[in-house]
Amino acid sequence: EAPGEKDREAEFEVLMTTKQLELAEAKSHVQRMTDQVAALRAENARQEKLRDEVRRERDDIVAHLQRDANEKQALNETLTKRVNELELKEAQQAELLAQLQKDKDDAAELVGSTARVAEEKASLEGTVTQLRSTLDEKERALAASEASASELKTQVSSTQRVLDDLRLELARSTSITHVSGTQWTLKRSKHRLHATDVSHMPLERERASLTASGRNVVLFGGTLKDSCSNDTHVLNSDTFEWVKVKRQTDTPSARGGQACLLANKKQIVVFGGRRNPLFNDLYLLSTDGWKWSAVKPTGSVPQPVEKSTLVQVSEGVQHGDCLLLLGGDETETHARPGEGKQPIGGSQLSLDKLEWAPVEFTGPAPQRSNMSLTASHDGRFVYSFGGSDLGGACSNDLAVLSPDKMEWSVPDLVMGQKPSPREGHAAAMVDRFLLVSGGWNERGRLSDTFVLDTETMHWECLDAGLAPNPDVKLRTRASIFVNEGRRLLMLGCGATGDELDEVEVIDIGIPEEAFQRMGNRVDKIGLEATQNASDLRTIDVRWQPPPNSKVRITTYKCYMSISGTPLVKEVYAGAVEYCRITGVKATNGYQFRVRGEYSDGTDVWSDIVEVHVRPAGDSPSPKKSHPAGGAAAYYVTRGSPEPTRTG
Repeated sequence: EAPGEKDREAEFEVLMTTKQLELAEAKSHVQRMTDQVAALRAENARQEKLRDEVRRERDDIVAHLQRDANEKQALNETLTKRVNELELKEAQQAELLAQLQKDKDDAAELVGSTARVAEEKASLEGTVTQLRSTLDEKERALAASEASASELKTQVSSTQRVLDDLRLELARSTSITHVSGTQWTLKRSKHRLHATDVSHMPLERERASLTASGRNVVLFGGTLKDSCSNDTHVLNSDTFEWVKVKRQTDTPSARGGQACLLANKKQIVVFGGRRNPLFNDLYLLSTDGWKWSAVKPTGSVPQPVEKSTLVQVSEGVQHGDCLLLLGGDETETHARPGEGKQPIGGSQLSLDKLEWAPVEFTGPAPQRSNMSLTASHDGRFVYSFGGSDLGGACSNDLAVLSPDKMEWSVPDLVMGQKPSPREGHAAAMVDRFLLVSGGWNERGRLSDTFVLDTETMHWECLDAGLAPNPDVKLRTRASIFVNEGRRLLMLGCGATGDELDEVEVIDIGIPEEAFQRMGNRVDKIGLEATQNASDLRTIDVRWQPPPNSKVRITTYKCYMSISGTPLVKEVYAGAVEYCRITGVKATNGYQFRVRGEYSDGTDVWSDIVEVHVRPAGDSPSPKKSHPAGGAAAYYVTRGSPEPTRTG
């Protein structure tokens, strides 16, 4: 080889060595940059995309360099080309270095930004800590406010209770009214009701039954705001405490409009009612322990019915004590007014045999819904009052049943202020007095109380209550007599969802002289009535005041009715002791009764005297007198008075 070629080869080898060193240095530099990139990747997650681009460029450079090395090893003859490629690569490396420097600067800026973010984070954490502290303080203040509000609420509740107690105390009043010439005392009060367990407080309801058992009142069933109930609650009218009877296996199913009665003072009888369909089942509730028992009576079981009435009688179609079932509504589904079905006749349940038997009555038997049936103390009579027909029209008619004959009759000459028509009312007998209270009619709920002296057949208004007003929504009440009729309780009713937590009480004070029979009284007006002999269309009526009472009587009132009609008319009012009735018709019977009013508001009555007007040519017939409470007595009047005033 020529010397020049050796020199060139030596130079080439030196150059190759230099380039390889440079390449190795470049690879080392690339490795260092790769480490820097990895470090930057770890430090800056937010620049991931940029680092990915750098990584791809780095990989490209490495790939290019690797290919160049392979090409240089395989193609030594293309040195110039490789040198150019290496120069190009160097340029690219320079650009890469510049880019990496830029990336480094960006990373430094990112680190600074991260530091600022960390500072802001620390600042925000401090703010959050401060806000949490403020929130804790406000929560403590709120807890203190809630405690204060709770205490204030307790104080308000206590104050409200004091105000309610004051309102109840202010509701106490005493009034005096005159009944059959005697002074009756009415003590009105209101009381708060409570229960041993708050959850045992009953809610107001409709169509429930209230049954008196001594001083207790048993509430059963009824329609609540959203459902029908079969709950049983017992109210002690002395302590005003509710007790809820636990449900038992034989507790009746939920219902309303059932008939209930205390039988023999030891068990409450429940019959019928409705929860669609109607019921005709029978249950007994023992008043000793309040235990329910389902009964399967034999005999002719009555048809399913609601709104019927039970009364206990000692005589009838079966021997021994029996329950008489009368009235009600047998309509299977709710029909339009007037299209329902009422029972025909009645049914009687023997308490000894638990056997039903049909009853056929004589006379005008009442067949109404929600009427009252009240037996006299001696069991000789049952008084029916009020009720409604299928059209919903209420009545204030009075009828009397003689249980021994199952005969109904309408009393003659019923006088005084009759109660307004009603149904669903309470009724009780106190000796000979029939008390009627509450109920409802087409105008709304009633809260008045009336008393009928069954001896004189005279109504008196014992307590006027509040007049029903459809435009004024007052809290409605249901009435019940306890303590043998001497105490009247009025409880809230209606499907309102309110608790039964208040009761209005009227204690009725009756003097002993009120129970003295008219037939045994000496302070009785003597009355006689005769058909005028010269004018057969005229009846002369004359009366005599009781001894030593003439100067005390300020006014006499003479009442007349035509036999067989319920109409009673006041035909005379004045101070004289006789009157003349003209224009009477032959063959009619006329009944008369006189009332004397004393100056102190009391009064005195005569017996009922009946005159049968005879046509011309007939001989005089005896005049019939009806002493109250006894058998009819007959007497013949002696002559006619000389009346100076015509009724």
